[in-house]
Amino acid sequence: MNERATAPSSELLAAFEEYERDRTIRNNRIGCILGIIFMPAGMGLDAIVYGEWMWYFLGLRLICSALLAVVWWAHGTGFGRLHYRTLGLIEVSLPLGFISEMIRLTDGFASPYYAGLNLVVFGAGLLLRWRAQDVFRMLAIMLIMYLIAGVSLAGSYIRSRTGGGAR
Repeated sequence: MNERATAPSSELLAAFEEYERDRTIRNNRIGCILGIIFMPAGMGLDAIVYGEWMWYFLGLRLICSALLAVVWWAHGTGFGRLHYRTLGLIEVSLPLGFISEMIRLTDGFASPYYAGLNLVVFGAGLLLRWRAQDVFRMLAIMLIMYLIAGVSLAGSYIRSRTGGGAR
């Protein structure tokens, strides 16, 4: 058993990288479709928790879905094949950003919308093929968005208009 390990050939590495790129783009596009569907579906939570803001939040959700459709399209272009990892980070950052805006507009750190951030990151973790550095970038992006949303004073506007936080 004196087999010597050899480094994989450049052709094998190139084939593996191409395979990984194709799988990652496919999964990213599936993630876009899921985001396009599930962002507006969150309107049910809006109706229960902040009913008078349901239509405004639906508008935010639809804008996010439209932007996700653009990212879905971009994944199918030559640009998308070159920058698929960056597009993947943008894809997940969009719902995180819009949900963080809803957190900012409502009760900050007390807002029930934090659960949406968890769902986005959990779903991305299950579906997307990320390297460790991509995971750390996304966690940093999510944490920064959440902290900005939580410390913002904008939530006092909706609380003052609705007579408090979640009912």
